[in-house]
Amino acid sequence: MVFCRICGVMLHEGARFCDRCGTPTEGVPVQVQHAPSLGFPTSLQSGEWRRLFSRLLSVCFAALVICLLGQYTIQNNVQTFFLDDKYYEQILTTLRVHPTEYYSIAVTLYHQLYAPTLAIIHFPLIFYIWLLAPNIQDIKWLYLVFALAGTVASYFAILYVTKQRLVAVLSAAWMVYFLETKVYLMFEYWAITVFLVGLAFFVSERHVSAAMIIGLASLIKEVFAPFMVIASIYYLLLVLHTPSHENGLAGFLQSREKRTPRIVKRAIVWCVASSIVGLAYYINGVASQGAESPVHFFRTFDPILLPVLFADSWFQYPPIPVIVTVGLALIGISALLRLDQRIIVYASFTSMILLMLTAGSEGLISSWQEIQQSSPRYIAMSVALVNLFWLVGLYKIAKYIHRWLMPFRIGQRKHRY
Repeated sequence: MVFCRICGVMLHEGARFCDRCGTPTEGVPVQVQHAPSLGFPTSLQSGEWRRLFSRLLSVCFAALVICLLGQYTIQNNVQTFFLDDKYYEQILTTLRVHPTEYYSIAVTLYHQLYAPTLAIIHFPLIFYIWLLAPNIQDIKWLYLVFALAGTVASYFAILYVTKQRLVAVLSAAWMVYFLETKVYLMFEYWAITVFLVGLAFFVSERHVSAAMIIGLASLIKEVFAPFMVIASIYYLLLVLHTPSHENGLAGFLQSREKRTPRIVKRAIVWCVASSIVGLAYYINGVASQGAESPVHFFRTFDPILLPVLFADSWFQYPPIPVIVTVGLALIGISALLRLDQRIIVYASFTSMILLMLTAGSEGLISSWQEIQQSSPRYIAMSVALVNLFWLVGLYKIAKYIHRWLMPFRIGQRKHRY
């Protein structure tokens, strides 16, 4: 067996050039495969080196994540910056004394802090998660666990999509920066970390786990519910869609036999999960003494919000122009392995822009400054997808350029020899 002296690829018998690097085989020494040694190996093989490097990279990445998030958590305290988190802090403080009276507490404090109008009462899940911490200052350590889970999930999601460990490490490292926050008493970052875990299950085609976890993210912050609704509608349409009769009756039956059980299962899973979340919000509205449900934010859309959708008042962004980052993220989403995944994630990304709402007509948001502060919160899912996929888009472009240049490089090497 003859191998190329440059790249080590096995050559075909009688070959004059290497198929990979174009090195000529005539007149140059070649490598011959020797019989395996019966003794102990004296050095690591290339595959063993790759596995060792992969493990070392994973350990270094885990240490870096823990160090960065842990150090950031130590340096910051739980504080109230806006009226909303002051409202949430007061609810949490009172809820520690009366843990079963969430709705009466929330309605009373809402009328005290905001206005004696119809109160907007959120689903109570996040408050009972916060109660797991012994005091308000320890909530940041509970968030550290959530942020670590979201970072690890983003690593495995990108690894599953690209099969490139380095790209997964870089993307997840960026998510560490994105998930750093001083606003511990707001819902958005908590929901994003849970959503990232669900997204990792979704791209790995574990739909039951994905629907359950994204459902939890939707119960923390309602802006993640469109993902579930879009997935339900998409798979329902596939179930109701009749396959074409290109191959006659046999082909029709065969296509239905292959497609129907899997698609029906996914449709059932996402429809059931969406129904449970919807029922939970309905019960929340009933239990909150006729108060307004937070899903009212999806009723109207005001185009005046478009220029400030990616304002930097709430979330951190890559240090490049937003339009470039969003473009790279859209290219990165196209790297998802399955068509249904790409359609659902694309639609979910744009839905938060199309469903973005301002309550200006109701008098709750009356100034441009309030719009700038509020709008990014309602597109938390879109901002999370941008931060997760923009490096994947950059990798996909680089991969395309590499493939495009490879024939020219091989031709140059052949011409040189």
